[in-house]
Amino acid sequence: MSYSAQTVSSYTQEEFDALWNDCANEIVGKTMPIADVTECKSTVFSVMNQQPFKLKISKDNKDISYITGSIKENNHFFILSGVHGNDSTGSRAWLYDTNYWAKVKEILVANNAIAYAGEMIKNESAYNQLLKVDSLNLYPDSTFSTSNEVVVPNLFTKIDICFLHD
Repeated sequence: MSYSAQTVSSYTQEEFDALWNDCANEIVGKTMPIADVTECKSTVFSVMNQQPFKLKISKDNKDISYITGSIKENNHFFILSGVHGNDSTGSRAWLYDTNYWAKVKEILVANNAIAYAGEMIKNESAYNQLLKVDSLNLYPDSTFSTSNEVVVPNLFTKIDICFLHD
């Protein structure tokens, strides 16, 4: 299996749709608190393309992940959103593949980022997935931390995550 990663200037609607169909059920009303599918999809697509830093990761020449955000003044890549689809076998097991995370780190380092960070909704799929990435030591040569836990009563709890590159 071969991974590639690149920065892009934008995602097309067609590219986005291919990944959206694989992961919408984990985004709509969950990691993105918009319950209407059409509105959520439109918002995510628009927000992703507005970000200054956009990654496209492919496995065996099939796009599997789009990640967007910005590189902040502290040289942390601060993820704002992402969509993660199935690979050519119909699986998302690649989310727990060290080679995938090594490719993400490689492109971030090439763009002078010293960390992969972001604000997550605690106990939702994206946050839980990154906890598992940490517990399995999949993100190479990094120190994982959480901070700034903020409870929004009766709605959700936000928490910052960071994989600081060693």
